[in-house]
This record gives sequence, structure tokens and C-alpha cells, in this order.
Amino acid sequence: RARKVRSGSCGRRRPTALCSTTTASHTRSGICALSLPTARCTSTRASEVQSERKVRTEWPDGEAQLFEGERGAERLVREEFADGEVQHYEGEQGAERKVRVVLADGNVVHYEGEQGAERMVRTETPAGSVWYYEGESGV
Repeated sequence: RARKVRSGSCGRRRPTALCSTTTASHTRSGICALSLPTARCTSTRASEVQSERKVRTEWPDGEAQLFEGERGAERLVREEFADGEVQHYEGEQGAERKVRVVLADGNVVHYEGEQGAERMVRTETPAGSVWYYEGESGV
């Protein structure tokens, strides 16, 4: 399942003239270092700004994304979908790769490979069957 791109949350940085954060939160280029959607760029305490990090994003359609890591290096670790599917990821920010998908019917699909080139290697069913796969993705 392809990851969705959400409009309105692209993380565009806001010019300091339009942001109400303290000077300590702005980069040398004059851009707000929060990378928050413009409607949320209103923090006023420097200590708050420097310790906040993204841990979860929830969407109206029931999808949720969970993140781990220090501020500025948050990486996607899990996506939960309204239909019950859960996708698990590993890797550093920007290089997250899918490693496991738990389907609503209980099947667990395991993947190997780098981001964008993940290939299915094993499926485990609730009944205990295990299916193994070889070869490149999409072949």
C-alpha cells in the first residue's frame, strides 16, 4: 500500500515575519525552525520550541502515523489505517523502509530491502502457515 501524501501538512517552513515564535527558534536563513503547518506556528517559549517533537499524526479518515526520535530527526515507525492494517517501518528519517505489514485478517507480511525497493519475503497466517518468497519486487 502506498503511503499517502496529505495536503496542508507538507511541513513548509514559514518566513519569520509571519511567525510569532521567539528568535531562538529561527534558523540563520530567517525561516521558522519548527516546520509546522502555518496555522500551528504560534509557540512563544524558546524552551518549549527546542524540546517539542512530533510523535503522532492523526487524519480524519482514521489513519494515524507514529514517530520516534529526537526533535528534528523524527522517523516514521508505524502507520495505522482505518481498515485495521498496520505498517511497520525501520530506518533513519527520510530512509524509512517497510519491514512488516499486519493485515486486518491476521496475516503478517514481512519485507526486506531499502526504501522504495522493499520486497515481500514471508507471509505468516493466523492458522500457522508460512509462505516464503524469493526474487525481486514486482517480478
